[in-house]
Amino acid sequence: MAPQSRRQLGDRVYVLGVGMSPFLKPNPKRDYPQMSLEAGTKALLDAGITYDDVEQGFACYAYGDSTSGQRVFYQFGMTGIPIINVNNACATVSSGLYLARQSLSLGGVDVALIIGLEKMMAGRLKKLFTDRSVPQGLHFEKMFDLSPDSEPGNISLFGNAGLKYIE
Repeated sequence: MAPQSRRQLGDRVYVLGVGMSPFLKPNPKRDYPQMSLEAGTKALLDAGITYDDVEQGFACYAYGDSTSGQRVFYQFGMTGIPIINVNNACATVSSGLYLARQSLSLGGVDVALIIGLEKMMAGRLKKLFTDRSVPQGLHFEKMFDLSPDSEPGNISLFGNAGLKYIE
C-alpha cells in the first residue's frame, strides 16, 4: 500500500527547481530524450532532490509519439511512477503545470516532475494527419468568412483575432 500523502486539500504548491536545455534549430544529432534528460537533471539538482523522490511525471509536448513521455522518464529510472503525456498545443506545459498542481493539492502525490519537451521538424509546420479534419477547422472557416484575403495558418488566426479584439 502506498504511503499516505502529508498534504491537505488547499495546501500551497511550490515549484522547487527548474532546468533547461538550450533551444536549438532542428538537429539530427540531438534528440528529445537527451535534451529532456539534461533539463530534468538540472531541475532535480536545482530542487535538491533525486528522481527517487518523484512520485508522478508529466511529459508535455505537441510533436511527438503518444508515449514520448515514457521514453523520457525511463532514462531517470524505472520506479513505477505514473507518467502522464500532455498535449495541448501552445498551452501544453501550462496544462502540465495545472495537472501537477491539481495532483499535488489533492494529496495524490508530494513531488511531481514536469518536463516540457519538443523536437520540431525543419521548415514550415506540416499537416501530419491528412486523413482527418484539422482541429482548428471551425476557426479557419470563420476567419476566411471575416477576412477572405487571409493566409492560411495560425499566424493569420492569431493576427486576425488581435485585429478583432482592438476593433
